[in-house]
This record gives sequence, structure tokens and C-alpha cells, in this order.
Amino acid sequence: MTVPAPAMALGTAALDQGAGAVSGQPSQRLRCCDASACRNAGGIALRQALLAARAAAGLGEDALSIRAVGCLRLCGRGPLVAA
Repeated sequence: MTVPAPAMALGTAALDQGAGAVSGQPSQRLRCCDASACRNAGGIALRQALLAARAAAGLGEDALSIRAVGCLRLCGRGPLVAA
């Protein structure tokens, strides 16, 4: 799967440095918009590709959290992923 150009232009696949395993929180977090505009723009496939890439890299939920969330307010630029 290719990531849609708007998502790449925004750099939305960047990872955020989280609190880490010391606090019981994931080291990295990604939030995937699950609102209708992003879903229609391929958001479901994008999230599935991110989950598959995490699994292929041998990472678990403790290392990288990938969550579906509500609208991220940039509907015309979706599908969106935020750190």
C-alpha cells in the first residue's frame, strides 16, 4: 500500500517520543483519524498497513501504540495520522 500524498506532505507518519516502558506507557504513539472523511480517503487501509508494519518489525503494543481516534480537524488532507 502507498501512503496518500496528503499524509506524506504533512509528515503525519512521524513518531512521538512517549514516556516509555518505565511508566507503563508505550514508547511511541500514533493516532489514526477514524472520522468519515479520513475513512473515505483510505484511513482504514492506512491504519491496517501501520499495524502490519509494526508486526513485521517485531514491535508490540508496548513499543508502538496505534489507535483509531476521532476527527483531527484537517478533513481535506486525510487520511491523517498524528503523533
